[in-house]
Parts: sequence; C-alpha cells; structure tokens
Amino acid sequence: MERVYKTSLKFGTGGIREKMGLRPNQMNEKTIGIITQALANYLKSQYKDSEIRVSIGYDSRRNSDFFASISKKVLSSNGIKTYVFTELIPTPVLAYSIEHLHCQAGIMITASHNSKEYNGYKVYGNTGVQLTPEVAKYIQQEILNLDYSQVLTQENEELEYDVPNTVLEAFLEQVENAISPIEKKEPITIAFSSLHGASIQPAKHIFERNGYHNVYYEQEQCIPHQDFPTCPSPNPEEKEAMEKVIKLGNKVNADVVFATDPDGDRLGVGLKHKNSYTLLSGNEIGVLLYDYLLETKKEGSKVYKTIVTTDLLDDLAKDHGQQVFSVLNGFKYIGDQVNQLAQQQKEHEFILGVEENYGYLVGTYVKDKDSIGALLLFSNLVQYYKNEGKDPLDRLQEIYEQYGYREQKVISYTFEGEEGKQKIQDYMERLRNTNTNNYWIEKYDYQEGINNLPKANILKFISKDKDSLIIRPSGTEPKLKLYFSLNSEELKEFMSTTKPLDVILEELFD
Repeated sequence: MERVYKTSLKFGTGGIREKMGLRPNQMNEKTIGIITQALANYLKSQYKDSEIRVSIGYDSRRNSDFFASISKKVLSSNGIKTYVFTELIPTPVLAYSIEHLHCQAGIMITASHNSKEYNGYKVYGNTGVQLTPEVAKYIQQEILNLDYSQVLTQENEELEYDVPNTVLEAFLEQVENAISPIEKKEPITIAFSSLHGASIQPAKHIFERNGYHNVYYEQEQCIPHQDFPTCPSPNPEEKEAMEKVIKLGNKVNADVVFATDPDGDRLGVGLKHKNSYTLLSGNEIGVLLYDYLLETKKEGSKVYKTIVTTDLLDDLAKDHGQQVFSVLNGFKYIGDQVNQLAQQQKEHEFILGVEENYGYLVGTYVKDKDSIGALLLFSNLVQYYKNEGKDPLDRLQEIYEQYGYREQKVISYTFEGEEGKQKIQDYMERLRNTNTNNYWIEKYDYQEGINNLPKANILKFISKDKDSLIIRPSGTEPKLKLYFSLNSEELKEFMSTTKPLDVILEELFD
C-alpha cells in the first residue's frame, strides 16, 4: 500500500517559503503539486462557469523553473489555461501580467531574498494583489485536506501557453507613465547589481529607455545564478550584499549604486558622499522618494506604509496637506489599498507605497512592491539634485533637522525548525502578558484588532520618551523581529551593541 504524502506548509506574509528537500514540510515536486492542486480547487469553486487563466513566473533559484513547470502541469490537468514566462522575470512583472492577460490568478516561484536553500510559492488573485488572509486560509485548508495521490497530473498541453514578449514592454511603459521624466543637464553615473537575480534585463531596459547611459553593471552579480555565489545572503538590506557594487561604484565614480534582490521587488541604495558611499536604510529611501515627489509636485494626496515604517512620512504629509495610511506588515496590504482606489476610480490619489524593508511602489500599474519603478524614480531623484548642484544626503539631513532624527533599528533572531516556531510563539505570549511599566507607558496588541486593521500577531510598545518597539514573528523566515524607533539617548546607548534577545527583554521589561 502506497504511503500517504501530505504537507503542512503554510502561507505567510509573502506566500509559502521554506527550504527545499524531500520532506513533506519542504519545497519539492510533491508539495508543489499539492499546493497547486489546492489552488486549482479554489479557482474551480470560484469560477465555475468561466474560462480560468493563471500566469506563472519564476526567478533564478535552484528548481524555480522546474517548480513552475510542475505548477503548469497540475493546472492544465485541471482544465486551467496557463501562461508561463519563458525566461526569468521579476515578481512585479508577474503581478502586472495577471490583469494584462485577464487571468484569475498568478503564481511566482521565488523565495525573495532568502538564502539559496530556500524556495517559495507566491499567489496573486485576479486583481494582481497577493492573496487576502481569507482566501489564503481557504487554500490552506485545501492543502491540509489533500494528499499527493489526489493531485491531477494528466497534462493538457493545449492549455499551456507562453507569456507574450509584449507583456514586459507594456509593463515598462506603465512604469514610465507613472514617473515624470527629468532633464539631464549633467548625466549621473550609476552602478548596478541584480545579486544574481531576475531583474537585470528589465533594469537595463528602464535605464536605456530613459536616457541613463552611464550605467555600469557588476558583471559577476548580473549573471543569474541559483547559488548566489558572491553573496550567500542576497538581500540588499545587508551591507555584505552591497560590497561588490560599492567597489564598482568607487571604480567608476558612480553618483549612486543600486542592488535588487533575486526576484526583483526590493531595492537597496548607496549614495556617493565625498569619498565613500552611504548605504540608506529602507526608511531613508522611502523618505527621500516621498520628499522628491513632493518637491516635483506629483499629483495625488495619499501615501501608504506598513506600521513598522518611519513616521517621518506622516510628518512630511501633514505639512503638505496629504495623508498617510498605515497597514499591517506585508506589501499585499498596501496592494489591497491600491486596488480599492482603482475600484473607486481614484488611482490619481495614490502617490507612493513604502515598507521599511526596501519595498516601494511608485504607481498603480502594479499592486506589489516594484524595484524597477523605484530604480527609475530614485535615479531621477539623484539626477534632480545633481542638476541643482546639491547632495541628496544634505537634503535628508535637512529633513532630520526639521522633524527630528529617528534612529531606526531592526533586529532579527533566528529560531529554526518546529522547536524554533514554538520558541517564537512563547516569546510573543510572554510579551503579550507583559504589563506597561514606568518606562513603557503604552501597549497595543494587534491580535485584538487596532485601527480597523485585520488581527495580527504583532505587539507595539511606546515609552514615556516617545521610543517605540514593535515585535512580530516574520511571515517568511524563522525569525522574531524587533523594530525600534529610538528617541531617548538612554535607549540609543543600550541598543548600540548587539545583545541576546533574553538580555534585551529582561532589561526593558523585567
């Protein structure tokens, strides 16, 4: 008797993401088949009398193209028409293709910026927004109910199509429509790395089409590679991942250096200042982008950010009569707000979407973070200041002087395996049961529902000195994340050195 093969893989804030391997709780041919069958069951239940279409993309990771082919096979076996990209593509291009090709769903095979051992499965609905928690919960239950013997694998090649080349062209046109062109009095010089990922071709196109010809590419890192050999952690948030493009920047005297993550939705930035490069935090990139859009008077009045993203955006908006809306962590919540504007025919009100972990959206052409649009907008920003004979970092300092400097610090603690998941939950329960004290005078538990946001496993503390601490489990990695906004000198000094999690919690709360 054949052994039943089931999986308990779960959706997080960025879809399903796990290490590859043969076990039922890892990414492999059988678990991909079960997940795709669960998605097919959902789609067939929702679109009973309609032709169902699904767009599928993949990045440069090991097995990404193979997992995409498995997804295609299972879907066509279920009578669902598939459109598969014939080459690596950034996640935002996949998200764009869904509405462009009139699909009911989209699948992106990627583990974003995780290390090479991981792969993932990200799902979008018919509006190009990642799955809502309600839909994810439905599909999750389908996954738990299925075993591999129930996965349909009698492929119907007549339902399998390639994505037309015109999709990327249409995407680039929409990016350009969302961003005002800029005169290039003295053209800037750019150094770029795709960190062995999928963004290199769209990045080249967007630079060339918009008159940025002094662009130098980090040759080794601009070759897609499944093992990310020059940056074991291909995450532009990390200094080590930016080292090679900074070295190239020094060689060519670049005004700005850029790096995107493997699936091309996050953007890291370093600005030349005197004789070295200053790497910007995700918050600083967002603040400079928004300030530039205000300076150049972009139409609109609404900015969307996640709850852990800097409140400097709120201060800038208030002074310009605009609004900032905070949503839960996960860019899908920003995408959902953009979709609501589109349904109300109010896309013109949208200005910018920002999340502190290097995700930005500069228009409503897509409903997820997009490094390609952010690349063009930040290049225009650097060009603008060069035209004016100014330094963007000087402008950032002016903003700090006007509104106050907020030192942002994000600390992650990794807990692997099932035991690690339980430890993370234990820490959250410990903090959930912690009362306010003489220092932490306010406490917010998002599991109870705050400001009409969906319930979430997030805690926020505010101190008497206006420091804030947000704590949450990562939705994509086995990590507990602490987000500090430091205002008091005492807390800045305490957090100036790396400390074990228990030391931090005992010192701050016990």
